[in-house]
Amino acid sequence: MQQELNTSFSDVLRFLRRGLLLALLVSLVAGAAAFIVSTRLPASYRAEAVIVASRSPEVATGNGGYLASPLDVQVYRTVAEGEQVILSAMQSAGFEETSQRDIEKFREKMGITISSTGSWNELSSLIKVAYTSPSREQAAQVANELASALVVWDKNRAREDLTDAVASLEQQVKNLRQQLAALQAQNASQVQIDNVIADITDRNDRLTNLNALLDTASSYLKVVRPAVPPLDQVAPRPVFNTALAILLGIVFSYGILLLRSALDTRLRDVDDLAHVSGLPVLASFPKLPSDTRRLPNEAISYLRTNLLFSMAEAQPKVILVTSSSASEGKSSVSLSLAESFVRNNYRTLLVDADLRKPVIASEYRISQDRKVTPLERWLRNPYGPNQPAIIPIGGRYTLNVIPSFEPTAQAAELLSAGFRESLDSWRKEYDVIIIDSAPVLAVADTLTIAPLCTGTLVVANQQKTDRRQVRSMVELLKRIGVRMMGVVATHVSREASQGTGYGYGYGNIDETELKKTVIPEAVTATKLTNSGR
Repeated sequence: MQQELNTSFSDVLRFLRRGLLLALLVSLVAGAAAFIVSTRLPASYRAEAVIVASRSPEVATGNGGYLASPLDVQVYRTVAEGEQVILSAMQSAGFEETSQRDIEKFREKMGITISSTGSWNELSSLIKVAYTSPSREQAAQVANELASALVVWDKNRAREDLTDAVASLEQQVKNLRQQLAALQAQNASQVQIDNVIADITDRNDRLTNLNALLDTASSYLKVVRPAVPPLDQVAPRPVFNTALAILLGIVFSYGILLLRSALDTRLRDVDDLAHVSGLPVLASFPKLPSDTRRLPNEAISYLRTNLLFSMAEAQPKVILVTSSSASEGKSSVSLSLAESFVRNNYRTLLVDADLRKPVIASEYRISQDRKVTPLERWLRNPYGPNQPAIIPIGGRYTLNVIPSFEPTAQAAELLSAGFRESLDSWRKEYDVIIIDSAPVLAVADTLTIAPLCTGTLVVANQQKTDRRQVRSMVELLKRIGVRMMGVVATHVSREASQGTGYGYGYGNIDETELKKTVIPEAVTATKLTNSGR
């Protein structure tokens, strides 16, 4: 599905106003639920111990103690989250259960943050060890135990290096003593014996120094700020959770409306109709009361003026009115437009060419008798003794109407066979011929007669017509060479019409005034009469 978006500031305001009630309801419910749930959740506290990790031995030891080889500061994060440090902290803090599952739960509650202002080779880094617990005291205790366990691990790393060095030297001394015994047994030279004795003495001196360093093993890490019991809880946060729920409720509500709007292929407004059809909107009309088809005089005059301007050189003017599907208001536009031309002194003929669902005869209360020739007989015998119905308009004018009384199954065949000849005969008698035709996408009737007309006027119901139908209808008519005059929007809400420039006319349209419209009735015709003369 491909939809073109043509939004304006007024569209955004209408969208926000349309979803305001839903957004308020959803956000209030979400906020209330979040507040109730948050107040019932147990409190959680988070304590944090701060460790400084220094590359400099002077800063790390302060007394020149032995240090192991330095590590990248990020290694300490991995070590702190490892089982060795966690188990040590759990045991020191008095945790009774230390299974693998308990270790995972413990790891989820702890947090390690490392911050540095420069390179590891030059500056110190801060390692923040945090723990979250329902108890203030436990949170602080566990955070301190974690920090201590990490420092002890780094110090043990230095002690392990010294222990390994001591073991290596002791093995060397043992081997040298064996070598000395062998030389003495072999009566070796005194020089050889003295050299081995010197090596043994050197190794023993180094062993003495290393054993002394075992008590001075130090760490690059130092706790600079122990954790203390926190005063404020970190969760739950009723105010924050409520505000977040309200915000998410608003976003969710408008998101649903936006998705619904994107999936809705109906016309949004009059501007959308112009954009989709690629044609000018010549007029727009409100939804009429159920008991009338008469459109407001101001707006129909606006439409008539637009048509006269676009067909100034055409004589006579043959205007076909159609739509993409049924119940879009084309018949209302046809008869209202015909009456408007009559009131402006044009000899006008209204033809009900919708042989599938004729309505003009019932609208004007034209009786089915031998004095009025229906369109079906005109099409079968265009040059016979045919007579239109004569409808008085406003007391001094008359409108000629060629009605259709009954639905016809062979409408396309009849129109194809006799419409051209009938139209030629009508052109000689009238200034304007309005043809109310069948919907384009429903049947092929309109495609048969539209190319014979001066221009085609398309009617679209703004509240129910599908964009795809409008686009398909216009493309189909243009493909067969039909001259498209423009589109007329019906069932337009006042909200959708604001700012479009098409309007209903000057001033407000009152449904009461529309209902007061007098419906003309047919009078007896004895011959083909020129209306409006």
